Amino acid sequence: MKTFPVLTTERLILRQLSDSDVKEIFLLRSDALLNKYLDRQPSKTLEDALEFIRKIKNDSLSYWAIEQKGNDKLIGIICLCDISEEKARCEIGYELLTEYQGKGIMREAAKRIIDYSVQARGVKTIEAYTHKDNQASIHLLTELKFMNTDNVDEKNSNLLLFRLNISKLDQAFSLFDNYNRNSPETLVNDGVTYPVEYFYALKLHEWVVKLDPKASEALLLASRCQHIGRWEIQRSSYPDGRIGYLKWRSDLSKFHAETASSLLRSIGYDESIIASMQEIVLKRRLRTEPDVQTMENALCLVFLQFQFDDLISKQPDDKMVGILQKTWAKMSGPGKDWALKLTYSTKGAELITRALS
Repeated sequence: MKTFPVLTTERLILRQLSDSDVKEIFLLRSDALLNKYLDRQPSKTLEDALEFIRKIKNDSLSYWAIEQKGNDKLIGIICLCDISEEKARCEIGYELLTEYQGKGIMREAAKRIIDYSVQARGVKTIEAYTHKDNQASIHLLTELKFMNTDNVDEKNSNLLLFRLNISKLDQAFSLFDNYNRNSPETLVNDGVTYPVEYFYALKLHEWVVKLDPKASEALLLASRCQHIGRWEIQRSSYPDGRIGYLKWRSDLSKFHAETASSLLRSIGYDESIIASMQEIVLKRRLRTEPDVQTMENALCLVFLQFQFDDLISKQPDDKMVGILQKTWAKMSGPGKDWALKLTYSTKGAELITRALS
């Protein structure tokens, strides 16, 4: 018997349906507002809901209950159906209890399911039908980069067909993100817990796009894998002192480049793009290659935005001033301009003023 694929996100657990979900499934399937947009018969009794759960449990490994971490109550469902391995396509469906809508929950769940469909099922095209009047669902699909095909369901002309064609770049991001979700350490940002390296990869990518809205494919790839699997080579496994530190950093950079390259080759990426990505990850020709300098700017900005204040509490002021001066020296004009626009703590702002004076 195949094991059901339990998936997690920063806030959610996506698990198999259980008989204990019967009340929540009944609420979902009898909700007049939800059913207004769905082409189905509503559940009229708890027995109807239980029958539905048992049918799904027996027939599907691609139908997930959505629950929030720390609360085992079902708040919605998400599923993959009509999966065709031959055509590498499937359809996605979803429902969320009304009191949980508007909080980004379904977007978070859908992104994880899309990643899973790419990695585990080899899907390259995902389709979704949604009611023409369901603006929330249309907005969600648009955010997830689904395109309105201008086609409708043959049996119900109110249902619009949206389609997501997953590019190799998207496949690569999915592979990189899935790898970095294994980071053993976590951090909390805006009340949400993330695996450390996954969080920093997302933020690095955001800064690269902000610094260069027309970033090359190689730079976009590097932005998501610059420190991939960083936890796998520990500083403690190298001798103390600067020589040991430099050796660790060198080996780590090579590991990042090699790990990312292996993942890219697994989906048939062009070797010339892989080579360009490696150059950026290894920071070769830093002062002469614009993409490498953009990456350096982004790395410094991630440090200043998310790690700087934490480091202040661990280092004496004079050392922090030196660290800031070195950070500033690494950046080119665009990086420095953005760094001056960031919001710092009172202590952080004082140290930056000292470092730049």
